[in-house]
Amino acid sequence: MPGISEPRPAQPGGLWNGAIAAVGVLLFYTNIDSYGFAINLAPPPTVWVVGFVAIALFIACLDSSRVVRLLRSPLSYWVLFYFLLTTAWAIFISGAPELTQELSGRYRSIGFLLAMGLIFDDPRARSAAVIAIAACVAMAVALNVAETLSLVTFAELSRTPGRSAGFYMNPNSSGVAIALGVAVITERIPKILRVPLLLMGAVGVAATFSRGATVCLAIVVLWLIWRRALGTGYVVLAAVGGVFLFLYAVTYLQSHDLLSTSAVARLQLAQDDNGRIGIALKAWEMFLKEPGLGNGLGSTLLWDEGIRAHNMYFTLAADHGLLGLLTYPAFCWAIFKSNRGAAGLALVLMMSGFFSHGVLDDRCSLLLTALAANFPLEAPQPEALPLGEAVAQA
Repeated sequence: MPGISEPRPAQPGGLWNGAIAAVGVLLFYTNIDSYGFAINLAPPPTVWVVGFVAIALFIACLDSSRVVRLLRSPLSYWVLFYFLLTTAWAIFISGAPELTQELSGRYRSIGFLLAMGLIFDDPRARSAAVIAIAACVAMAVALNVAETLSLVTFAELSRTPGRSAGFYMNPNSSGVAIALGVAVITERIPKILRVPLLLMGAVGVAATFSRGATVCLAIVVLWLIWRRALGTGYVVLAAVGGVFLFLYAVTYLQSHDLLSTSAVARLQLAQDDNGRIGIALKAWEMFLKEPGLGNGLGSTLLWDEGIRAHNMYFTLAADHGLLGLLTYPAFCWAIFKSNRGAAGLALVLMMSGFFSHGVLDDRCSLLLTALAANFPLEAPQPEALPLGEAVAQA
């Protein structure tokens, strides 16, 4: 993860790096690895993760300088801290299968984040990843809209009625993935395409009826406006057009009876939080009872609630005490320190941590983190190539 102000020349083998990066985006950003396994058409996601870790190790053997740059990254310092924290608390876990799975999941996420960091340490890999993410955002939006209009159905059964999710299976995950993808790539594409990308992302998020994802996308837009990454005229036009498009879409869906009762309630802000705030507060109370060392690894797995806390901050605090409470903010800070231009991604991840307990296990989020941390510091524009040129280089 380079800490330099200018992009380095592509190394030999960059073409293969580009292909590997694009395949990684297709598998992990889209959640196809998990969806394929859920419908019995693909091996477990762990197999894909191990495969990419092996590829990263092979790349490291060919170019040891990548390892040196990776070890110098602020994000790698956080990874070391997270590894030591997990390992220290793992000493005291029982043999419960849930806790063993929690431990292996953390180690798997650590290995995946480092592996993708090595793979994205190449300009061609980053250019290919940006193009692949843009294509996958478009695909996710198209699937969400088609699912809302009942034009497509998905074989996976445990879906939320009336809310689109595509390959992500969970509508909140789908909406947040779109928001995160937009946050990472908007400043890397030609300026004329940025507002259309935001509008497209807004349509995809709206189809999920996810309030958390909507807030995340709003943060992205505000960050881009603050960065002056969008033309003022385009923003005004997009805002007016977006309002009219939204009103028309809602009217159309209601008139064709395509909205579920739950979706209508969410539009009217009448849907409650399904008890999630209470669950999160219970995790916070666990932390307050044991603020020093916490309640142990996976403490919100073995409690009597049946579901987890839906809050990354409180989940880690309940597990590890004060150090756990600081772990997730430190993760977002490490992203910012690795690349100041990735502050938008860090802000979105900070917000998503308030309504998800699985951000640090989510391969989509980890992949985008590794990519954003690898962009050259303080220089977001040099790699923003025209799409045709980027495709040619990739």
